[in-house]
Amino acid sequence: SQPGFQRIRVEEPALYGLLPIGEHLSLSGSAVYDVVSGASPRVYSSTSSASRVHEKRYSGDAKLTYYADRSSYGFSAARSQEHDYISNSVAGDAVFATADNNTATNIALSARRDTINPTNDLVNHEHRTTSPGLVGLTSHGYLSDPYKLFDNRPRKRNGETGSLRWNHHIGAYAATLRSSYRLFHDTYGIWSHSAEVQWVQPVGLHWVLTPGLRYYTQNAARFYVDPPANGAPF
Repeated sequence: SQPGFQRIRVEEPALYGLLPIGEHLSLSGSAVYDVVSGASPRVYSSTSSASRVHEKRYSGDAKLTYYADRSSYGFSAARSQEHDYISNSVAGDAVFATADNNTATNIALSARRDTINPTNDLVNHEHRTTSPGLVGLTSHGYLSDPYKLFDNRPRKRNGETGSLRWNHHIGAYAATLRSSYRLFHDTYGIWSHSAEVQWVQPVGLHWVLTPGLRYYTQNAARFYVDPPANGAPF
């Protein structure tokens, strides 16, 4: 909320597709087009006053998955591009299930390389490298936001993630109750908690209805400072 200014508006049309290939393979992919417009916050933006913002982003990804009797293996690639930010990534994952299919072990690794060229020339051709895994996350490079006056983050960040999932099939309704909890901590001093519950209800032979509720909370980074309301330097 900012009196006298129309705040940020986001439009994001997206397309997703999944194509089975024979008995053991599937190919999936998505394409997203983002448009962000509005007035930039005066106390955060390094540009003058409340300048107009109009950003466009194109992104897409593709994934090939192989299904075995009690396991699956996937490989994916993705790209996201704006006029001042480009991100490329690759990932691999594997899922191993027990004989009764009630317990699964997941392994996932990925690598992402970002190139940062902000229009305010605060930095030029900076890079950010991120290596997420199922049990952790490591980032190094330029991690600050060049469009925020008071944003000056360390150039390396390590984090740990733990998650629990529990699914229960309810035969009387031919439905499944999905629940999950995720805990995250990093060297910025951030602790976050995320809890989610979903009701998966088949509708006829070809449709599935999945209403859900998600709760997320986190504390501020240990070096966070709330900027003054008038946008003046400290």
